[in-house]
Amino acid sequence: MATLMGSLVLNARISRYISMQEVLTRFVDSLDHSPVRTWSLIVTIYGDCVMPRGGELWLGTLTDLLAALDVEPGSTRTAMSRLARDGFLRRKRVGRTSHYALSEPAIAVSHEAETVIYRTRAPHAAPGWDLVVALPPHRPDRKALIEAGYESASPGLFVRPRRTDGAAQPANAIHLHAAGDDDALARAVYPLDDIAARYHAFIRASEGLSRHAHDAGPLEALAIRVMLVHAFRRIALRDPHLSSTALPADWPADEAYKAFSTLYLVLRPLSETWLDANGQNASGPLPAPDIAHRFADTGNGRANADV
Repeated sequence: MATLMGSLVLNARISRYISMQEVLTRFVDSLDHSPVRTWSLIVTIYGDCVMPRGGELWLGTLTDLLAALDVEPGSTRTAMSRLARDGFLRRKRVGRTSHYALSEPAIAVSHEAETVIYRTRAPHAAPGWDLVVALPPHRPDRKALIEAGYESASPGLFVRPRRTDGAAQPANAIHLHAAGDDDALARAVYPLDDIAARYHAFIRASEGLSRHAHDAGPLEALAIRVMLVHAFRRIALRDPHLSSTALPADWPADEAYKAFSTLYLVLRPLSETWLDANGQNASGPLPAPDIAHRFADTGNGRANADV
């Protein structure tokens, strides 16, 4: 009888686990995004779960978490090698175990992304624009312009929403500030219709996902949370977060941020219990998370959307 009862419990757990994977698959598919890449999912996990707990994680902990997201161990190892090779992670060997920590540049990028993602309302830029005029023979590095938040408006002219935070300006260019018809310039430079459609899709998909959140166990809650953050960051970090004067009256970003923050805060307590019990770094159990600043809406940060 004990064996039968144990088998029934195990089957029930497997059935629920498979069902949760199906729920997450439907969630991702409904967003009409490109396929989820393992390395990008790991970036999400480190930014969401690992950075607030010291920035370092044992590979075994990560493998267990990714297995709940239907990622094979071989794919995890390959992705970790790539991220270490690219300088996003630093590898540390302790005996026969491997531990990976965020590099200093990755920590900086992750902190900046954090100020954009973990909010109850969308951030907005100040009215106006920063302009860069690139004149021959010297031209600024295009990658540096993109990393600084600029987009090409026409050959030799790059624009970004007005920055008042003292952000560095690319060299070899003329820098100007401008005010004017924010709405017309915004539509000429940014794919606002596409971004709005992605926000609307996220709102609908998160409503379906929230119905399963209260039935989840700790690992399932963490799996849902990771996919929620992964899906949302791919939208929020591509949104230029323009001034309110540059956006349509029915801009859906605030509604999407509310949907994201509400579900995330439901999932967070239970999901953290799995990390408390299972998360390991080179020194032992992970420290308690430093997350009190999240959803405080105290900053208007901007992040690199290419991560």
